[in-house]
Amino acid sequence: MKDNKGDKKDKTDDTWYYVLWIFLFIIVIIILGTIGYHLFEGLEWIDSFHNGVLVFTLTGEIVPTATYNGKLFSSLYNIISLFSFILIAIGVGYVITQNNKE
Repeated sequence: MKDNKGDKKDKTDDTWYYVLWIFLFIIVIIILGTIGYHLFEGLEWIDSFHNGVLVFTLTGEIVPTATYNGKLFSSLYNIISLFSFILIAIGVGYVITQNNKE
C-alpha cells in the first residue's frame, strides 16, 4: 500500500501564509487611515490612529471631521474600510474552508 501522507502539502504553512497577509492588510489600512486623518484633519497622531481604527472596525468616528478635505477622506476611508472588512471575511472563510478539507 502506498502512503499518501507524503503527497499532501502541509496545510499549516498555507494557513500562516494567508493569516500573515490578512494581518498585513489590516495594518496597512489602519496606517493609511492614521496618516489621512493626521494630514487632512490636523489631528494628533494618537487621535488619528484612534479614529482610523474605529472607522476601520466600522464603529464610527470619535472626532468628527470639520474640513472639506477631511470629510472627503473620511468618506472614502469608510468605503475602503467596508470593502476591506468584506475582503478579510472572504479571506478568513477561505482559510477555514481549506483547513476543513481532507
